[in-house]
Amino acid sequence: MRQRPRRAVAAALLLLRQTAAWTAPNRNQRVAPLRLNFIEHLLGKAEQQTTAADDSPATLGLVEAFLVDASPASRKAYETFLARPDRPSVDEYLEGDCAGDERLRLEWRAFTNVWRARVVSGSAAAAWAQQDAFEEFGDVYQLLPTAEPLAETVRGAGRGNVAMLEKAVDATKTSALRPLVLATRDAGDGGFGNILGPRDDTAADDRQTRWDVFLDPEDATVAAVVGELLNGPVGDAFEELCGGLDAPLRECAAIVAEPGAAPQPVHADTQWTDEPVLFTCFVALQDIPPELGPTRFLPGTATREKHDAMDAALVDPVSPERAITSYCAGQPSLLALLEEGDASLYDSRLHHAGGPCFEATRCLFYVSFGHAANENYPEPPQRSLGKAVAARGLTLGDLKERR
Repeated sequence: MRQRPRRAVAAALLLLRQTAAWTAPNRNQRVAPLRLNFIEHLLGKAEQQTTAADDSPATLGLVEAFLVDASPASRKAYETFLARPDRPSVDEYLEGDCAGDERLRLEWRAFTNVWRARVVSGSAAAAWAQQDAFEEFGDVYQLLPTAEPLAETVRGAGRGNVAMLEKAVDATKTSALRPLVLATRDAGDGGFGNILGPRDDTAADDRQTRWDVFLDPEDATVAAVVGELLNGPVGDAFEELCGGLDAPLRECAAIVAEPGAAPQPVHADTQWTDEPVLFTCFVALQDIPPELGPTRFLPGTATREKHDAMDAALVDPVSPERAITSYCAGQPSLLALLEEGDASLYDSRLHHAGGPCFEATRCLFYVSFGHAANENYPEPPQRSLGKAVAARGLTLGDLKERR
């Protein structure tokens, strides 16, 4: 299936919604999100803190959540700020004055972007609205094999894009990896946050349908896939995009989606930065037709302008959900309808989302490498990489010659 469907995809999805064994959630029925209890808890604790006259309890609540996973350097910078006798309000500091503490500024921006997206777009109902906006109002195309060099396509003339390579990995290797992924998932070694839509979090006790399964690139079955992938055009593109063979391994994992998985809300994997910081390659561990929820990529969205538009939509004073849906309706999108062993490669700043899964378990293996000299933080967060693997400090060069 290599032609370029537009409305055919929407028609196929509509038919599947009507005939699939599971029942799609009622997108018109809204229930108060359970996560509001957590927000109320944070705000209650924030009121107990000593504050400046203009400190916002809402901001203090968010800061408390932020500091749980913030880097030691950011915690120290914030504590130093609190100790200042003439300090401005927390709101003023985090929105402007902390520019002198670059690491804190970047971590705070990344946290608030994710937090807003969780509050506004974390529900399956909101993600379904975005899905409908793409299919009913947007221009939908199939992602086709890349004719020009992969790295050039991913750059997208400076605006970002996604490249596709057919048969990047032999099917005998992907078919061997798939059961390992599922066995690792079943052993409990994987999970997903709300931003990636594991369940309908507007409904109590809704089952989990998406997982992020960490893998070891030195496991023989994983290494077979990684070795073939990186010793071909994808590895060459990583080397060019990431600034050389010293690019650090930041992710080695698989995404699993079960039938009943709602679409993901549109997101980028990293916040906006003027220079790229991370690149990711997906490899299909089975054929991915429309009914298995192919990844939807929004070409041309790895720009400050598009990130600012999404950020503005998330805090729209009238209706954030409507604003985000309008953003989606105005964006052309590419569906990665991959066959087993096909790969897609993209810039982490590109907006994208996994589609709804209707028919069978979908598995996507992926690896990500940071830019050798241009990552967000001096010591970036671990991301989707097991602690033991992260401790090895593996680079693209370490993995590129392994088969």
